[in-house]
Amino acid sequence: SLDGATPASRFVGVHDTYSAGAPPEVEGDSSVVGVVGWADDQVSLQRIAIVADRPEPFAAAGIGFWRDGQRVTGSTPTGPNDSATSIELQVDLVAPADDRRATIRIPIEGLRLVPEKAKLPPGFRLRPMP
Repeated sequence: SLDGATPASRFVGVHDTYSAGAPPEVEGDSSVVGVVGWADDQVSLQRIAIVADRPEPFAAAGIGFWRDGQRVTGSTPTGPNDSATSIELQVDLVAPADDRRATIRIPIEGLRLVPEKAKLPPGFRLRPMP
C-alpha cells in the first residue's frame, strides 16, 4: 500500500489474463493482457489496461514499489506533493506458455498513477480506462 499525508491509503492490484476469470476489459479486446487497479480504502480511483502487441495470457509474477531506484518493502509513506523522491509502481508479467516476460514501471505523482510517463518494454503500452 501507499500511505499518503491524509488518512487515506492507496492500494494496488493486478488482474492478469492467466487468472481463472479474465478482467472485464479483455472482453472484445484480446490485446489487453492485464489491468492495474489503483484505489483508496473506499473506491476505485484508476484502472489502467496493459496492452500487448502479441495477445497471449500473462500472469502477474510480481508487484512492488520503488523509491529512488530501490525496492521498498511494506507500506511506502509519501505526500501528495512529494517531488523530492521518485516513486514508481513496478509490475512484472510472464506468459507461462513461452516464458515471455515484461517489466512495467509506472510513476506515482500526487498519489496518482501516471501511465503516460511509464517505462514499458517494446510491444507494450498502457491505456487508462474510464
